Amino acid sequence: MSLTATVLLYSLMISNGKITSRGSLLTFKTARDNDKPCVVNPTGAELIKWIKSNNISVLNVAGNRESTSAGIYERVKRVLLEMLRER
Repeated sequence: MSLTATVLLYSLMISNGKITSRGSLLTFKTARDNDKPCVVNPTGAELIKWIKSNNISVLNVAGNRESTSAGIYERVKRVLLEMLRER
């Protein structure tokens, strides 16, 4: 069975192990409440391993905007490109 899942990628939204962004927290809780896999801030290698082990067919990518988290665009791009090279 294939699944829809969510990956949260962001910079400064975790404080003491907790998601501090209201939008990201809502995304995380919604995935959890709907029994959908969700992973937070993986590396590209960790992401591809997680996708394969959970048989993910659709991946929602969520996180902060560049306007609120400077540098997030490049970080997300780097993780996704690493994941694509690993597959």
